[in-house]
Amino acid sequence: MCMSWRPLSRIRNGRGSVLIEILLSVVILSTSLTFIIRAMGSSAMALEYGARYTLGLINLENQTSDILRRGFIAPGVHEEKELTETKPSYHYSLTTTPWQETREGVSPISQVDIKIVWRSGKREDQVTVQTLLPSPKVP
Repeated sequence: MCMSWRPLSRIRNGRGSVLIEILLSVVILSTSLTFIIRAMGSSAMALEYGARYTLGLINLENQTSDILRRGFIAPGVHEEKELTETKPSYHYSLTTTPWQETREGVSPISQVDIKIVWRSGKREDQVTVQTLLPSPKVP
């Protein structure tokens, strides 16, 4: 059996190709992992951001429900309080103003501005609701 010298030279020329393939695959894997980890970190931050907004909306709904249970709210009311049951703490403020001049026979109406504010890192986030509710009749 006779061996040709050509296959032998091809084997010798391909010696470093395995090392280059390994290095190239390591670069591709590390780049891919970097993008995957960044995407996971971004989605975790988005979930936390959404959770804080949801909690702010729940606090807003609870405070609004308390007002609606009373049935009416007087104009000129200004309330502020800290809702510290949750972390981060939420700041609640309520302001009412007369909506329009009352006419005889028509129930007065108050414009109600409710705001929930919380700190999210360095910035301040808030949810605001503006609605109209009946005011108590003045005799």
